[in-house]
Amino acid sequence: MAVFGKPVRIHCTCYELGHCWTPSCVQASKDVAKDVFTEALKIYGALYLVTALVRRKGWKYYVKKFVPETLQSTIFLTVNGTTFISLFCVWRRVLGCYSFLSTCFLPAYLAAATALLFERRNRRGPLAIYLTNLAVETAFRMAVNRGLVRPVKNGEVLLFSVVSAVYLYLFRKKDGLPKSTVSVFRFLVGADENPDSAAQNANTNNSTAVLPSSAQPTSSTAAAVSPSQRPSEVTDSDTSTPSGGSTGSGTRQPLLETLMRMPGASQVVQALRPYWNRASCRLKASPRHGSCPHAHGCLHYVLKGLCRMFGVGYVVQLVIRLLSSLSAIRRSPRELPKVLWGPGAFGLAAFLGLYSAVFRGVNCALRWLREKDDAVHGMAAGFVAGGAMYFYKSVPVALFCASKLVEVLYFKGIDAGRLPYIPHAEVFIYAFTCAFVFHAAVMEPQALRPAYWKWLLRVTHNKFAVMNRRLLDVFGTNASQINPDFWPDYDPRYTDLRPPTS
Repeated sequence: MAVFGKPVRIHCTCYELGHCWTPSCVQASKDVAKDVFTEALKIYGALYLVTALVRRKGWKYYVKKFVPETLQSTIFLTVNGTTFISLFCVWRRVLGCYSFLSTCFLPAYLAAATALLFERRNRRGPLAIYLTNLAVETAFRMAVNRGLVRPVKNGEVLLFSVVSAVYLYLFRKKDGLPKSTVSVFRFLVGADENPDSAAQNANTNNSTAVLPSSAQPTSSTAAAVSPSQRPSEVTDSDTSTPSGGSTGSGTRQPLLETLMRMPGASQVVQALRPYWNRASCRLKASPRHGSCPHAHGCLHYVLKGLCRMFGVGYVVQLVIRLLSSLSAIRRSPRELPKVLWGPGAFGLAAFLGLYSAVFRGVNCALRWLREKDDAVHGMAAGFVAGGAMYFYKSVPVALFCASKLVEVLYFKGIDAGRLPYIPHAEVFIYAFTCAFVFHAAVMEPQALRPAYWKWLLRVTHNKFAVMNRRLLDVFGTNASQINPDFWPDYDPRYTDLRPPTS
């Protein structure tokens, strides 16, 4: 078993251990720079393009920012990879050998710290969080490989539940979470339980009360939302809009409008509309506790969250499955039904739908039981709702949420004067965690997340895989386990190394 201070040295050249595809250190750095730049340009170009489309960026962004931002991130990743392989060679020339730490960790640390300075400031924090998640997961896998710990069944679900409890407790408190995080939970569970949203809605309602005469609502609209009428006391006639769910002037929901344009769908919608309106009105008229912040009955509140997020989750996962199965569908159209409702098609939908519904339901139940509203209800509801991850288990998601929570709590501690502010902390965190992950990629690649290992091979055009890891087995990490039969095709003019079997 390898430890950081183990006095083992490998007396070999960087060609024999690292850049086995070429004996030239300069050429190795050029090759890595070319490969990483090419792949990074594709990755960041696609990423920023999709992000801009989702966020509906205007033409000014594409003209002024898209290309510079893509190039800056591409240069960051290129500097990271190129500096690493260059320092890998320099370090060997300085020390005359390779040790457990100097083989990879120290070169990777210096390369990562240098590279992050080329990246935009607003991306340094997210990069540090991502690498921290990856480093924690890698460390856990290392500990499992050494028999130090045992995996906990559904451990990611338990972790997510605990993190969710803290998040949603803060969500239920005024100014408990930063605005960017609040917006995420408003989308997931709705804005009704958040006091900041309630205050904002109250201010909006007060401002509309003093509109000029030209902007006043019509008499029919005013009657539908009369201030003397409680939200839960809206009559059936007030909710008989085409969508069956909105009040006032009868604005249709976008989804319903889309369905009405589809051939044959309009007849189905017309036939089901009376039943939908009747069921919606009954649900809205269901009992509602006086301290509940939502407008209609509790049962309507819970089911609305379930249906909304279930639909969002299904559509998102369907798009991902369609994009990943296009080639298979072209070859065999029979694969399409499997994509639409086959195994795994409803995992994300069940997770998001149940997460929203359970959070809402537990909050309402506790208000009925305790006869009051309390932010602590958010903690209990968040913990129970976190169990919905059972239907869409994801270690990366659980770790990301945990890391982000640590960041939120850290900055809250700084604001309260209880924790010190560390300048450029994201640089040190990114450098250390990146070095740890690169160290594992060289010394113990089987401990890496498989998706990240494939990503490393992609950006280096498989050069990370052609290291001679058999030379590293002396450290006890089973470095060659990922490809035990591999031996580089050395140029005999530059080395006398031969395969152990020859």
